[in-house]
Amino acid sequence: METQSCREKERPDGSGFPNALRSHQLAPLTCLFILCHEFVDYILVEPKWSFREFVVRARPTFKGPYFAKILQAMMQIDKSTAH
Repeated sequence: METQSCREKERPDGSGFPNALRSHQLAPLTCLFILCHEFVDYILVEPKWSFREFVVRARPTFKGPYFAKILQAMMQIDKSTAH
C-alpha cells in the first residue's frame, strides 16, 4: 500500500520521515493516525472500498502490536456491519 504521501510520515519498517522510527518505537495513537491516513488514501482510490480489503492489503506492511490491534478492530467493524 504505497502512496506518494507515505514518504511524509513514519513507517513501521523504519523508512518514514522525519525520524525513521520502527513499529516498536511508535506510540499507539501514532499508529492509529498512520492507519487512518492510509485508510483515507485507500478509499479515495477504491470506489467500492471495504474494511476487510483494506485490512488484507495493510497487514503485510503494518506489523507490530499496535498496528495488529487496530487492524483487528477494523476487521471487527467489517463483521458487525455485514449483517
